Amino acid sequence: DDKKSIYTKLIEDIIHPDDVKKLFRSSEDKELEFRIISKDGKLKWLKGKKSNQYDEKGEIISFRLWLEDVTEKKMYEELIYELNINFLNFTTNIQTNIQLLLKTCLKLLNGDFAIYVNKYHHEDEQLNWIITTKDDVITMLEEEFKEKLFVNELFNEKHDFPQIFNDIDKLEYAKTDIYVKKNNIKHAYGKLIMSGTDLNECLCVMYKEYPNITNQNQLVLFLICDAIEIEQKRWQVQQHLEEQNRTLSEINKLKTDLFSRTSHELKTPLISIKGFTELLLNLHYQKLDTEIVSILEEIQKGSKRLEDYINAIVESSKLEQGLLKLNLVEENLSFLINYCVRQLEGAAELRKQKVIVDIEKDMITKLDKERIYEVLSNLLINAIKYTPVGGQITINSSVKDNYFIISIKDNGIGLTKEEENQIFKQFGKIERYGQGWDVGIEGTGLGLYICKEIVELHGGEIWVESEGRNKGCNFYFSLPIK
Repeated sequence: DDKKSIYTKLIEDIIHPDDVKKLFRSSEDKELEFRIISKDGKLKWLKGKKSNQYDEKGEIISFRLWLEDVTEKKMYEELIYELNINFLNFTTNIQTNIQLLLKTCLKLLNGDFAIYVNKYHHEDEQLNWIITTKDDVITMLEEEFKEKLFVNELFNEKHDFPQIFNDIDKLEYAKTDIYVKKNNIKHAYGKLIMSGTDLNECLCVMYKEYPNITNQNQLVLFLICDAIEIEQKRWQVQQHLEEQNRTLSEINKLKTDLFSRTSHELKTPLISIKGFTELLLNLHYQKLDTEIVSILEEIQKGSKRLEDYINAIVESSKLEQGLLKLNLVEENLSFLINYCVRQLEGAAELRKQKVIVDIEKDMITKLDKERIYEVLSNLLINAIKYTPVGGQITINSSVKDNYFIISIKDNGIGLTKEEENQIFKQFGKIERYGQGWDVGIEGTGLGLYICKEIVELHGGEIWVESEGRNKGCNFYFSLPIK
């Protein structure tokens, strides 16, 4: 018993108090990890298995351990864990992210204080942006920075290798540097950070007592500095993208203003042209010869087409600005589809096309009747226009996940994958002129864009499927059942 108590005392003196029970409770087949306190007072991690020895009664009288030192591995695991926690907590704010990295660096390097500096120019002045682990964020002029702060010493070297400084308390900075004075700093460990091709940033960890700098400490410093460099680059890219977005927003606003003004300016003379043409045809038709009537009728058709274009531009502009409001009323979508087909039957018959309607009898939901009619007629007109003479158009419906899904399928000229990605964009018209197809070629390139915006305003989606050129198209749109 005396021997047992002596061995137990020896074990307890070596093994970390929190891990002693773990050692005695662990079974033979289970791998164990525990901490010991080495002769120099440092903490070490050991990993391995134990083999028990038993007496005649089956009681454990001793055990053997087969162990390996995994201290370095554990330190790297802690480092990786801490860095991962940082990255998980990253925000879009560069200052917050650098503060997180600074505090992680301080913790992993067992320091007392850490500081980050970024040198930059603003309006012909050299400035220093300073962040500390005490949550100080200040901007300092270059002259004051060089005169007062010890961290300036790092910039005297033109390389990004780690630098160690001792006996800082004996330098002039001990009187001028508020961080050295407040934190009783005597030693420092840091390095410059490469920013593009310049060494304009640094990170410095400060100590009250002399630090034992290990290979792991060097790795931590390099990794944190690399993370700061990456964060700076990410921020620069973000700033560049935000600037581009501002420019694009301004261009978009100019485009929208141009649409609105052009539409207004075009409508006024158009109304006059259209009105006088109708007046001449209605009042003086009998007095005009055939050629003049034919010319006036072409003017009338052209005016109608131009009016449709202007209306499409105005509507597109309203949709883009979010100015279009829906008038949602409970309606029968089936009735609306059949009505639209009847309205366009003549156009299909002129091209000797067959339109087959196979839909649910009563599809009741809340929708804006005028807008959904616009979507249906646009899709059906496109099908008639881009399906050759004698083709077939089929309209189907289905219900899925509380949505009505309408499909308009044709056996026309089809779409390539590139065209599928283009057609729902503003002015995404695909040029068909001079390609040998017997199809309609007129259009603004706004129709499908307007359809997409209207369907999405209703809470639905619109998409197209095609197996390729000359294999037809199948346009779908969904509307929620309300």
